[in-house]
Amino acid sequence: MKSIKVKESNFLDLTRCKNYILFNNTKKIISKPDEYAKLMHRYKQEIDSYALDYITETYKCTTKYFMSDTINTTFNNVSIRCNVNMHHITDDGVLRIFHLVSSTDSEFMKLNFKCKEKEKKILIFDTIDHTLVLKDTLAGFKYSDFIPEVKYEKQRSKLLDQYQATGRMATILAYKRNVIEEYLKNNDQYDKVNDIEYYVVALNNSYTYDRTVVNENKVYGTDSNGNELFTIIDLTKITEELQPKIEANLNEIRVNGNITSKDPVNYSEHCGYKKIYKCEFCSECWPQLHHANTLYSYIDYQHGFKNRAGNKYNVYDLINDGKFTMLDIPSTWLHRRNNQIQRDVVEREVPYVHVDKIKKAIALLTYPIYHLDFETFPCPLPRFKGESPYTQSVFQFSLHIEENPDSDLVHVDYLADDHTDHRENIIKLLINHIDVNSNGTILAYNKSFEKGVLDQLASVFPEYSSELNKMSGMLFDLIDIVKTNQALYKELGFSDEDAKTVNYYHPDLNGSYSIKAVLPLFSNLSYKDLQVQNGMEAVIAYANFEKLSDQEKAEKLKELCKYCKQDTFAMVEVLWGLKGLVK
Repeated sequence: MKSIKVKESNFLDLTRCKNYILFNNTKKIISKPDEYAKLMHRYKQEIDSYALDYITETYKCTTKYFMSDTINTTFNNVSIRCNVNMHHITDDGVLRIFHLVSSTDSEFMKLNFKCKEKEKKILIFDTIDHTLVLKDTLAGFKYSDFIPEVKYEKQRSKLLDQYQATGRMATILAYKRNVIEEYLKNNDQYDKVNDIEYYVVALNNSYTYDRTVVNENKVYGTDSNGNELFTIIDLTKITEELQPKIEANLNEIRVNGNITSKDPVNYSEHCGYKKIYKCEFCSECWPQLHHANTLYSYIDYQHGFKNRAGNKYNVYDLINDGKFTMLDIPSTWLHRRNNQIQRDVVEREVPYVHVDKIKKAIALLTYPIYHLDFETFPCPLPRFKGESPYTQSVFQFSLHIEENPDSDLVHVDYLADDHTDHRENIIKLLINHIDVNSNGTILAYNKSFEKGVLDQLASVFPEYSSELNKMSGMLFDLIDIVKTNQALYKELGFSDEDAKTVNYYHPDLNGSYSIKAVLPLFSNLSYKDLQVQNGMEAVIAYANFEKLSDQEKAEKLKELCKYCKQDTFAMVEVLWGLKGLVK
């Protein structure tokens, strides 16, 4: 029997499948370092420090914290290990374990349901002594007082599913529980504590940094709405319910550790393809999915496909049946108009163009046209007044201005050259160059992002809110011309079916309408020669200013300006290309 070592950081990966363990042990694929993860890790110690203070103050107990405080034990000949870096023991002998995550509590806040008699949504948690506690763990709780049991359980079950965001956190905490309690049993320590409680600690998405509370040396205090920087969630009951699954997974890891050759495994959710937590060996097991125009290229593929008999198949069923490409399933299985268009385009290699819809959308654009793009830094800890954890804090913009169809383009931009608050400078420059009293159009690609930035600036800087709100009202989304927008085209007089149908599709889109997928279809402009090639690289470049020499920083500033300028010029090129397409 091979010795299998399982630690907290790789437990979820090792539960994927036997081939993951095989590939991982043979180091067939070496992961590239994640620069963004490294960047976020720089904030972890600071978050930990504030969390330690908050937990100590909330529970009035001396909370211990060690960066490398680990527990090692065994379970059925498997070496298991976890960190116990934030914990305390109460006066009555209760050991409290805190699993600090760097994400916000927003996923937990989505676990809600509509009350029977009221429209408002109710969380599956109640707040007791500054802690979120499951309603069904409280004395006197009755489902019938709120909602049919099945609806409550549907939300609650997400805490037990490791493929859900909240379930991942709960599963890691449940693994930690297993290690801790095995250790206590194996070392005759179990009777030294009266009880053990398990908590997740997340950043509070509702917290707003207002710079009004400074308590001794702490920067963060209760905000003006009474919110704290952290949310504590009691998952003691959930981690208990997860124990049989944790033990089954550990046994499976032990068995799979002896496998020496790759065998076929079913393709399923554990592969994580198209998910944030994609298995790094997915391309090894399923190379067929890493080509153009697979089943995943179908718009709304997640809703599945039906044969003539009405039997429904999801992508997992079809891939396990050897069907990988758009053309591998019968065309009669495609009941959505957009999928039929995609299929026809790929088969005939001829783009689809809805000329009338594109023409009528372009006719809505009024001059001057302002092509706008922001770059933002989602810092885990709010840095400036009015920001919350992971607020998209703007540090750069690019603006290409078309005064009229025949005028030369004018380019304006701004880039913060350090980590101080440049938001007011950005606002002033935007106001100087965007005439909010004109009948012009501010064009963005996926405008909800730009709208979010403008709205946030307006709330923090009320003295400029009139101009910023007008800018927000001037926004038009370029993707609505390329793809579609059902509400917009219904207003323009198109039928429901036509309004839902894409305006343009090309075989090279591969199901994506990102600006980088659309741009090559209308322009020779390329990001390949740029040092900064995408938004993530822009964030990393900005965040690392302090590490650079003066010369390196000057070069990085130039590269950031080139990248952001290209983003807005790309919109100019796509718009001109669309006009030429339907001229």
